[in-house]
Amino acid sequence: MSEPNFTPGPWIAKTLRHESACGSSVEYTVYGPSGEFIATIWGSPENQKLIAAAPEMLNELEVVQKAMLAIAEYSADEEIKESALQHAAHINIIAKKARGEK
Repeated sequence: MSEPNFTPGPWIAKTLRHESACGSSVEYTVYGPSGEFIATIWGSPENQKLIAAAPEMLNELEVVQKAMLAIAEYSADEEIKESALQHAAHINIIAKKARGEK
């Protein structure tokens, strides 16, 4: 596994309400652990929560990948081995994409 080229978690979701002469608006933002800006999310607060959880989800996905490789290595059932290897390979593609790797 390579070092991440993104701000490591935990990421924190914050909701800011703005009042102005034109009315009120809500801004959904995500910050890194040291307060560094990650993103402003338009739409629903569920999107904000999903993005804020991204570093943890990537970490857990990598744990599952290791488990799939262990299952493939130690399983006596060929179908289970093949399925575990396919899942591990797919997780690898997704994790690389999330880390910005090719």
